[in-house]
Amino acid sequence: MARALICLAAVVVVSCVPSSDFRTRGFYSTATSEEAGNGTSEDPFIIDVENGFAYYTDAHDTLDATSNDIDSYGDYVEDASGPEYFYYFVTDQRIEFHASLAYPEASGTDNDIYLLTSTDPTTVIARGGYEISEILEAGEYFLTVDSVIDEAGPYELTVDIRPWTNGTVDDPFLFA
Repeated sequence: MARALICLAAVVVVSCVPSSDFRTRGFYSTATSEEAGNGTSEDPFIIDVENGFAYYTDAHDTLDATSNDIDSYGDYVEDASGPEYFYYFVTDQRIEFHASLAYPEASGTDNDIYLLTSTDPTTVIARGGYEISEILEAGEYFLTVDSVIDEAGPYELTVDIRPWTNGTVDDPFLFA
C-alpha cells in the first residue's frame, strides 16, 4: 500500500511542474506586444506559441485603443461598446489556455477578456471579468481586452499556454 502511494505522489509531482520552471528552463516562448501588431482586429498583437507553450505579458490602456469594432459578444449581456485591443495565436495541438487581467483594476475601469474563434462574425468561446481558463483544440484564436461602455482604462494581461496532458482535473489519471 505504501508503495502505491509513493508512486502516485511521484506521478503527480512530474505532471505538476510550476509554469515558472518552464519559463526559466526555456520551454516557454516569452513575448510582449512590442514585438508585433498594433492591437486592431486587422493587425492584432501576436502571441507566439511554440511546441504548445507560450507565456505572454502585456500592459496597455483601452483609452488608447484605436479599435472599437465589437460592441456586443453574442449571448453576453454586458455592453462592450468601449474600445478594445486584439491578440491572436495559433496552436497545432490541444492546449491548456489561461489568460488573466491584474486585479483590482484602476478606479473607474472595467475591462473584460473574451476568447474568440472568429472576429467576423464574433464567435465567443469564453468571457471573463478577470480570467479565462479553457482546454483548446488545435486552431486559430483571438483574445480581446474590451472595455465596458465608458469605463476604459489601464490593464495588465498575462497569458499562459501549455500543452494539454492527461492528469488534469478534467481528465485525471485512472489507476486499475
